[in-house]
Amino acid sequence: MFETDDNIKITVKSLIDDKGISWETSVENNSDILTVNYVSYPVLKLKNEHINVFLPQYSGRVIKDYAKSESKEIFHYPSHCQAEMQYFAFYNTQGGVYMGIHDKMGCIKRFNLYSEKGITELITDFVGIGASLKGNSFKLSGQARWEYIKNDWFDASHIYKEFVLSKATWLPQKGENGRLDTPERFKDVPLWIVDYIPNSKEQMEARPMILGTVSQLYDANYWYDAPIKLKKELNLPLAYHVYNWHEIPFNINYPHFYPPKDEFKKGLEYLKNEDIYVLPYINGVSWETKDADESFEINFENTGIKGAALQADGSFAEYEYPQVKKSGKKTMLAPICPGFEKWHSIIGNIVKDMETNLKIDGVYFDEIAAHKAHPCLSSDHNHIPGGGSHWADNYNLMVKKIRSSKPKGNYYFTESNCECYMKEFDGMLTWLWTGGDLVPAFPAIYSGYVQMIGRFTDGLNREDNDYFRFHIAQQLTFGQQLGWIHPDIIYKKERLEFLKTAAELRYKYTKLFNSGTILRPPHVTSNIRPVKSSRIIMEQIQTGLWQTADKDKKVLFVINVSSKEAQCKISFEDKNLELMLAPYEFYVK
Repeated sequence: MFETDDNIKITVKSLIDDKGISWETSVENNSDILTVNYVSYPVLKLKNEHINVFLPQYSGRVIKDYAKSESKEIFHYPSHCQAEMQYFAFYNTQGGVYMGIHDKMGCIKRFNLYSEKGITELITDFVGIGASLKGNSFKLSGQARWEYIKNDWFDASHIYKEFVLSKATWLPQKGENGRLDTPERFKDVPLWIVDYIPNSKEQMEARPMILGTVSQLYDANYWYDAPIKLKKELNLPLAYHVYNWHEIPFNINYPHFYPPKDEFKKGLEYLKNEDIYVLPYINGVSWETKDADESFEINFENTGIKGAALQADGSFAEYEYPQVKKSGKKTMLAPICPGFEKWHSIIGNIVKDMETNLKIDGVYFDEIAAHKAHPCLSSDHNHIPGGGSHWADNYNLMVKKIRSSKPKGNYYFTESNCECYMKEFDGMLTWLWTGGDLVPAFPAIYSGYVQMIGRFTDGLNREDNDYFRFHIAQQLTFGQQLGWIHPDIIYKKERLEFLKTAAELRYKYTKLFNSGTILRPPHVTSNIRPVKSSRIIMEQIQTGLWQTADKDKKVLFVINVSSKEAQCKISFEDKNLELMLAPYEFYVK
C-alpha cells in the first residue's frame, strides 16, 4: 500500500499460484482538490540484451534482440497499429516472461515500453475512471498477470487465450462451422477485392489516398467490369468493398453520405446479377468540422461539436487528413464520442437507408476498431468522464442497435482488428498486416470468432510480384480471407495464376479456417534464400499447421513463394508428426 500526503491511497495486492503472479490495484482518492488521471499496474523490468519481444500489434510482431538498441514506444489500447490485444512476451532460448492485462472489459490504457543499455521495462498505465473529477476512486480493471514461458510468443498467446475464453466480454458464440451469427455465405468467401468509383467534378481530387489512382487508369466502367471478369475466371464467391459510392468527396462533409451516385446504382445491378457481394464504405467515427460551409441542416457547428471527444484543456479532439476542401484548406475530422447518443441515430439512419434502398450485402464501418479510444472528459455524454471501457462499450452498443434491423444475410465489418469490438462485427479488415516480422498470434486466439480480411499489397509495392505472392501465401497460412486487392488483377496473368491457386485452396479448407485452430508454426529451412523488398525481408517458404475442431486431423500448408523449385526441411513441436513425414523429402514448386 502507498499513501500520499494528499489523501490518496494506492493498494496493490499480489495473488501467487503455481504458474505465476496476478496483481490487483485500487485507488482511494479522498482529496477534495485532486483528481487521479493515471495509475500504472506493477512495472515489469528485465535485464538482458539478448531478448526477443512479442508486441500485440497487427497479427502480432516479434522483434529480436529488442534491448540492444535504445527505444521508447507507447502502445495505446484499444487502437489500430498500436495494441490490438493486451499482452506482451519477453524471451530468448532459455525461456521468458508473459505479461498480460487480463481486463475482460477492454478499458482504455497505454503500454509504455522502454529499452536502454540491456534493460527492458514495461509500464502499463490505466486511465483513471472519473479523471478530471475531484476525489475519484476506482479499481484498475482486471489483473496484471506475469507467468514464466518455456518457449516463445506461442506459449504467451495460449495463456492469453485461456483468459479470453473464460472471461472476455467481447467473444461471440462459435459453433461447428465457426461463429454462429455470421451469414454462412460470407464464411465461404475466399477472396475480397476493393476499389472506388472514379471521382466526379464535385469530388475534385479527394479520394481514398491508400487506394491510389487505379480506378481512374481505366474506363468509367472498369470498377464493375473488372470484378465481373474476375468472378467468371475464378468461379468462386467474391466480396467487393466499394468506396466513393456517394456524392460527397472522400473525407469531406462526413457524415452526410447520402445520396448515392447514379453510377453506383447502375454498376450495382450488374454486380448483383453476377452474384458478387457488394459492401459500401461509410465512416463510423468522424465528423468533418467545416461541413456547415455546405448548408447541411444538421452540421458540426450545431450538433457534432456537442458529441466531439473532449480533451483535458477543454478543446475537442481533431485530426488533419490529406484531402483538400474547395476552400483550399485541409480536411479536419473530429472523432465523435460514442457516449453521444445522437451519433447512434445518425449512423443508424444512414445504414438503414442504404440497406433499404440499395441491393447491398452489408456495410463497412471505417475507423471504429481502428481509431484510438479517447478518455473523453465530457460530463454531458453517456459515460463517466475519463477512462474505463465506455468508448468500446458505446461503439459496440451503437452497432448492436444497427445489427438488430440488419437484413438477413448481410455482413458488417470494420477497420483493424482490435479485439474488444469483434462481438458486433462479422469481420475485421486486417489491411495493415504487411510487415516482415509478423506471427499469427491474433489468429491463434481468435480464428473462427471473427473473419480477418486481407492485406493491402497495392500501395508502394504495387509492382512487386514477390511482395504480392509472399502476402497472399502468408494470408493463407494465417487463416485470413485473401485479398483486399484491386480487381485489375484480372489483367495480370502471372499474379492471377498464383492467386487462383491460393483462392481455390482457401475455399477448399473453408471449414478448417472457420472452426479449426492454429498449432505452433513449423520451423522451416530451405535452399531458397529470403528475398528483400523495399520494406521487408520475405522467407520464400511459408508454412502453417492447423488442426480440425474435432482434433481428428492436422493440415500442413507448405507454400513456395519463389518462382523456383525449392527443397525444404520442416520440424514440428509434435515429434510424432515429424516422424510420420520423415521418410519424405519436400520439393515444392
